[in-house]
Amino acid sequence: KVYKYDSIECLAAYILENKPGSDDIQNIWTIDFNNPKAFIDAGQAWYIRSELLKSPMGLNLSAFKDKTLAESVENVYPGELVRWDEVKKIVQKKWLD
Repeated sequence: KVYKYDSIECLAAYILENKPGSDDIQNIWTIDFNNPKAFIDAGQAWYIRSELLKSPMGLNLSAFKDKTLAESVENVYPGELVRWDEVKKIVQKKWLD
């Protein structure tokens, strides 16, 4: 079964709340900010959390396929550059604690 989410934070929250096992999840993908028709492996992506790049659910996370690309966007939209584990920590702290 395929699940779709309207934001990166909703995806992370689902995983944190439901704690699916590795047998339950085949892949976790997110949309590439610079190429909205392309998917990126969530664990390999780089994320920017910036108040200047609004996301649907308010944690303002955007995903990028590589660090260099993310850094170039962060130069224009200053924020925090993080990986998937940090995204989950942000969601845990801001939404679930």
